[in-house]
Amino acid sequence: MKFEDLPSDIVDRILMSIPDFTTLSAALLTSKAHVYNVYQAHPKSVFHAVAYNITGPAIRQALCVAKMAEEAEALYDEESDDSDEQATVIVELLSDDEQVIEKLLSDKNVTSVLRKNAKIVNKLEDLFSRRNKDRTSTKTALTEAESKRFHRGIYRLWALVLFQEHNYGDTLEEKITDYLENLSLSEILEIDRVRDFFDDTRLWLNLACHDSPTEPSQFIPCPNGLLSAIEELDIIRFIEEYSINPPQKVFNSLSKTLITRHQLDDKKRAEQRAKAIIDNVEGPNDICHRCNAVKGLQLWGPTNWDLLRGHLELKNVFLGYLRTNPIERAAFRQYVFDNYHPLRGVGHQFSDFIEQCFDTDAENTENWDKTKWHCLDCVHIFLKQRAWKWWYQQKQEQPGYQAVDDCWYGYNCRTQTHKWAHAQKLNHLCVPTRGDPHPDEQAAA
Repeated sequence: MKFEDLPSDIVDRILMSIPDFTTLSAALLTSKAHVYNVYQAHPKSVFHAVAYNITGPAIRQALCVAKMAEEAEALYDEESDDSDEQATVIVELLSDDEQVIEKLLSDKNVTSVLRKNAKIVNKLEDLFSRRNKDRTSTKTALTEAESKRFHRGIYRLWALVLFQEHNYGDTLEEKITDYLENLSLSEILEIDRVRDFFDDTRLWLNLACHDSPTEPSQFIPCPNGLLSAIEELDIIRFIEEYSINPPQKVFNSLSKTLITRHQLDDKKRAEQRAKAIIDNVEGPNDICHRCNAVKGLQLWGPTNWDLLRGHLELKNVFLGYLRTNPIERAAFRQYVFDNYHPLRGVGHQFSDFIEQCFDTDAENTENWDKTKWHCLDCVHIFLKQRAWKWWYQQKQEQPGYQAVDDCWYGYNCRTQTHKWAHAQKLNHLCVPTRGDPHPDEQAAA
């Protein structure tokens, strides 16, 4: 059978399965006599289906976000004193009114950004799934229902943050509260769960971008800014270019609705929020291969070594006083940390560092299996046994390396921590031949 002879209902189904609007336009141009005529019979349903294919199940909320950025900028640029009226226009975009949805679908400026936003949300869903659903899969393992909740929550939070960004009127918080009160408790908790995920990721970034914890910056990003920070591991530039003032009115409205209307104290809120998106976790009772502690999602292995970066302080990598050796610390960070981008894979992969430590020949240490899963405490012990040796081997392989004498006190040398000349003159990546053992050495033995 020729394509031109396909029944109209089959062609209609093909059109509705097209992944994006660019492909749809190309398809319509291939056969104006047949394909285009089928499209013309049901243009809204086809267009709606393609939009759904792009955004996933939360199409209404995705359309809202795409329109809000444009609408908010337009209203913000207008010299109007009636900010409450402007806010009302934005609130209408937050609604699930079918007429509003149809209007947005017909706006080419809106649909053109759907795919870009969808890619951002899909990548963040992968991360959310890895950290909260299934640590063994690098792609989302969320069920269809869980994915819908995540998308709905993230797009709604995105819209509310955009809403506050332009700070419309004294009644802004009241309008946000009114909007939230029209949602069910489960939908509000979806927003709260995504907010909590953003906050956890902010803390992860804070450690991933430093080799020790610092005071975390107080901001809540839009998803596009959050993903940029993760991909580039540049939290400072992200704060400068993507962050906005903390949307306190969004937080206030969220808390007010949950506390006042739904009678949830902090404990109940946390308990219900934890179950707002994920129904079941994969391997919640899985144990550490070394110590048999039940850790579930808090286990580390081949598929999530890259995420360990945001949980690992440099003091838990090097043995003894090496951690405070300014020469080794700076060189190691430059080689392993600063050249690593977790999603784009630029430079030396952090996960490669971990895996290569398993292959490093280190005498008088435990046998470690890199295919197994270990808790963070055991990972610390593993790294203190192997990382210094791995780093010494890497230095020896670098062009221009010049060997120096070993310090008698090796990695337990106290002088290396405060005398740069001594730290540069002698090698401290070696086993001590004199002095007392460091407490770390005893723990890692």
